[in-house]
Amino acid sequence: GDGAAFGDGAVGVGGGRGGCAGDLGIFGIGGGGGGGDAESWNWDDYIGIHDGSMRVSLTGTGIRDGDLESLTQHLREWQDRNAARYPCGCDLTMDLSCNCGISDYGIASHLVPFLRKWPTCRRLKLYQTSIGDRALQALGPWIARGHAHELH
Repeated sequence: GDGAAFGDGAVGVGGGRGGCAGDLGIFGIGGGGGGGDAESWNWDDYIGIHDGSMRVSLTGTGIRDGDLESLTQHLREWQDRNAARYPCGCDLTMDLSCNCGISDYGIASHLVPFLRKWPTCRRLKLYQTSIGDRALQALGPWIARGHAHELH
């Protein structure tokens, strides 16, 4: 339906160890061109905008907690630059799945504060990351606001 549907009713966490491409070294240290240095990511390579919706596709790129700070800063700057173009906000789909370097710390310290300022994230994919209870507790208030349609 058009209500909030959280996938199969579960947040697919559990560490993702072994099933995560970034953990297997397929993308090298740091993965996805990031090279382990948050400043070297070209975030626009992972962002697509279509019909007022933004998609951030970073599945299996080796992104880590420290990279989330520069990613969310980049997205906030984009939001500020485009506020007049999207006065009601821009719906966001964010796929951070299969990145074992994302933990409770990165979600609580970087993603949750970002979601307070950009609450219309409709789909958030965090399966096969290293998040646990602390990240889920930190995400709770954002989830309760009802903006999310899917959370994996």
